[in-house]
Amino acid sequence: MIQRMKKVGLYQAAVGFEASTPYSLEVLNKRATIEDNYRANNLFTRNYINVFGFLIMFHPYTSFEELKTNANFLLEMDMAYQPQNWWSELYLWPDSRILPNIVRDGLLLGPEHRGYQLLYAFQDGRVGKVHKVLQEIGDLGSIRSYTESIEKVKLECILYDVWKDQYEEMRVIEDEMQAYQELYKNTRKVVGSKQYEIFMRLLEAVESNTLQSQKDALIKEWDELGLTNYQELERNWVRFRMQFGRKKVVLI
Repeated sequence: MIQRMKKVGLYQAAVGFEASTPYSLEVLNKRATIEDNYRANNLFTRNYINVFGFLIMFHPYTSFEELKTNANFLLEMDMAYQPQNWWSELYLWPDSRILPNIVRDGLLLGPEHRGYQLLYAFQDGRVGKVHKVLQEIGDLGSIRSYTESIEKVKLECILYDVWKDQYEEMRVIEDEMQAYQELYKNTRKVVGSKQYEIFMRLLEAVESNTLQSQKDALIKEWDELGLTNYQELERNWVRFRMQFGRKKVVLI
């Protein structure tokens, strides 16, 4: 079925993995198992369909140890290059099934956060400290710029993989696209590994009660990572767009 869908334009699957542990899958009322998540990822990737995965890194009952498991999951699933995956959180709505439990456990903070979204606390205070730092990182302009660039380049790469078998004119940029895709994949790998490393050091700082002295340096490091790779992505995008243009090919 996936092969048939590829022929009519399927290029990406958005998969809600949501959690990396059986405990959180149960807390979030998910019927899938961890094994199901891995099977789903393998099913699409072995058929050369890009997987845009979702993981709820933070919810009221996330344990500190689970943050480490989540980090490893992002790395394994090739989701670590997307900054937003490192601070994604449960959106709590008034009709959420989990809301009565949060109220019962005294974790509901209120008032409404954005629209009808409700504020909540974390059962493990250390998780709250990590979450607060990551919220600051998520507001950095460099992170937003990098995210927009990597998604733009990713879209070009995966659309080419679909269109090259459908449109003969795409074959004239085969060599250029091979080089372009290699640079894109290398950026994903480098940024994913570095974000994992910084995240794990953030956990260590919280665990050792040294966050206050390390916080600014960690945020600065993440900021510089985003800025450097944003600039590199944009340089490559302009360079290859000119090469494609000479051969009268426009991807997006």
